[in-house]
Amino acid sequence: MIVEMEDGRTFEIVVDQRDVAAFELEPFGSPFTQVAPRVMTFMRWTAWHALVRTKALSPRVYTWPEFNVECVEVRDPEEAVSSEVDPTTPDTSGDT
Repeated sequence: MIVEMEDGRTFEIVVDQRDVAAFELEPFGSPFTQVAPRVMTFMRWTAWHALVRTKALSPRVYTWPEFNVECVEVRDPEEAVSSEVDPTTPDTSGDT
């Protein structure tokens, strides 16, 4: 996941089963098979958990509520690459 913070910092983190399992145990969590209705919370919380787990962020400095306020975006790096426009490809949309 790519995590962008309000202060401009960007982190690239791998979320794994440890983070997903921890989310499932949270009071607001849910089984992975039922994540769809709260996918943004799932992505943000598991990214936060992975950042804390790997010590990229300190849980004393960034609690989940603080992270949730200061995190601007969490996205899958593969989605970011696939959605980018190739500047070498001519625009054929018909707009000039």
